[in-house]
Amino acid sequence: MKKHIKIIYAIAAILFWIAVWQILAWRVGKTLLLPSPVQTVNTLLDLASKSDFWYICFSSVANIFVGALLGVVIGIAIAVLSYANKVIKYLFSPMLTLVKATPIASVIILFLVWIGKAAIPFWISSMMVVPIVASNVLEGLENISHDLKEVTRVYNFGFAKSWRLLYRYSLLPYFSSSLKSGIALSWKAGIAAEVLCTPEGTIGNMIYESKVYLETAELFAWTLTVIVLSLILEKAVVFASSRLMGGDRK
Repeated sequence: MKKHIKIIYAIAAILFWIAVWQILAWRVGKTLLLPSPVQTVNTLLDLASKSDFWYICFSSVANIFVGALLGVVIGIAIAVLSYANKVIKYLFSPMLTLVKATPIASVIILFLVWIGKAAIPFWISSMMVVPIVASNVLEGLENISHDLKEVTRVYNFGFAKSWRLLYRYSLLPYFSSSLKSGIALSWKAGIAAEVLCTPEGTIGNMIYESKVYLETAELFAWTLTVIVLSLILEKAVVFASSRLMGGDRK
């Protein structure tokens, strides 16, 4: 019952803000400044009826998502190495802090100087995930009960059995949390990189062109597309990670 109530509250909150958006659109009275929710959805449906729309979405999702997955792998590797060796932990700690503290726009501009603009969304999305996954997974490893680890040593559990009975359940909450934050951040950073670098055939490039040509309804429609894809990716990745690690959570 509580779950149903939460869903009802969530839907009510969404409808409330859509109503606020509609009222503001009526008050402004100019599509150029603020299109209504109906105009935005109609524009989105019109875009979705064209094959180019799906190609552009797939291009951005594939590029940014693969970059994020690379970041996840690197983050896990750093966490495991840092857990195994304190020297590595202290070596990577300032670098991870630097990445988290540096504005995304500054990193994108630096990358424009160093590498081709087409590759920037991939590397930006990858880099944004690394410190989040590394810090969360490392925290999970360090918070595993010493007594439980001692049991696995005393009874001579192999890696597979230790993973199945201890590590996967201990790490899943930390790993899932890092994926929720990391995937969302990498997606936003990747789209921001596309907007600034304008590689052909990407969502970011379409957002930029909508702004240049004052197609505000299209700008809102592409932004809505980014939001929907972000939610889908986040849910899909967390669900897949839960199944992969053998957890029962959704």
